[in-house]
Amino acid sequence: MAIRAQRGSIRKRKSGGTQKWLGSYWEDGHHKSPTLGLCSEMTKAEAQAALDKLVRPINEQAGAVAYSLDGFTRQVVYPWCERGWKYSTRVTTEERINRLILQRIGDTPLSSCTRSFLQDFLDQLATTDLSHSTVLHARWDLNLICKMAVN
Repeated sequence: MAIRAQRGSIRKRKSGGTQKWLGSYWEDGHHKSPTLGLCSEMTKAEAQAALDKLVRPINEQAGAVAYSLDGFTRQVVYPWCERGWKYSTRVTTEERINRLILQRIGDTPLSSCTRSFLQDFLDQLATTDLSHSTVLHARWDLNLICKMAVN
């Protein structure tokens, strides 16, 4: 399973009577909080850019990868959902996702699955001979996949 890329976070912190930008990220299971610079000398965007320079090599070393919709669904969503699904739910839901979604747009990179792309897909799906209920189930399935991707 791929490791999720981190962006880190920044915040202001008063130290020695002056406001400083403090970065925050994880490396090798340990929390790191370097001082990025004085607030009076750099903007928030510049502080974020400085933190990005620190975090980029960690993400590259960790092997954070870009998933396709198919790969993410099979490697992340299915194993997670199987923990709570009954057998009958698993069989019908996986079959529906494979047939309606993954066969049609499974090779799409997950990062390209924007709201408008997915809405266009659902609109196109609705013009086929599928029932309204089936299209709604596909919408629910896409919602499940996308919520897990965001998390």
